[in-house]
Amino acid sequence: MAKAFQYRDHFAFKQFVNIYPIIYSLSKQHISDNRIVDQITERCGLLVTEFANYRIEPKLLDKDIAEKEARELFAYAGAYLGYVFTTC
Repeated sequence: MAKAFQYRDHFAFKQFVNIYPIIYSLSKQHISDNRIVDQITERCGLLVTEFANYRIEPKLLDKDIAEKEARELFAYAGAYLGYVFTTC
């Protein structure tokens, strides 16, 4: 996921991000122990949060960031990461 983000490969990045809702959905369907499902749900959100905190946020806080790069970062944050949070 980090390499796809580094090279601004939206398609590859989206493939990685889409795995989290799939994992969540499969856990709800096939695991009867709610504690395990809750852990999987928490971990999916944590991975996405960590990515946003350590990859996207530092770049957005850089004072020398170009407007075009800032728009791309917001596209990642909004379109892909927001999707995961709304589906998990």
